[in-house]
Amino acid sequence: MSTSVLLTLDVPKEYVKLTEYGVWADFMFAMQYTKESNPLEIDISPDGEITQLRLNQIIADLQRQRRPWSYRVPQAILEEIRPEWLVRYKKVEGRRKF
Repeated sequence: MSTSVLLTLDVPKEYVKLTEYGVWADFMFAMQYTKESNPLEIDISPDGEITQLRLNQIIADLQRQRRPWSYRVPQAILEEIRPEWLVRYKKVEGRRKF
């Protein structure tokens, strides 16, 4: 049996970044082909699947914040979670949909 913890946070607006889910997924996929010394630079990509130009386009898209209704499938990203943002937490046993 697995255990999860549901956190309810009160995060100041300036710490919430929105991304398009598909663009974030593309970014995560591309990370496997980047250099360890510089994760913003492509090392080797099989069949040219991810080029440096494409990685740059993905990063530029992620950095450009749009209005919430401009995203087809919005995703919120937090760079950090600070203890003072915690409103409450709840231990959730087993598999449960929220």
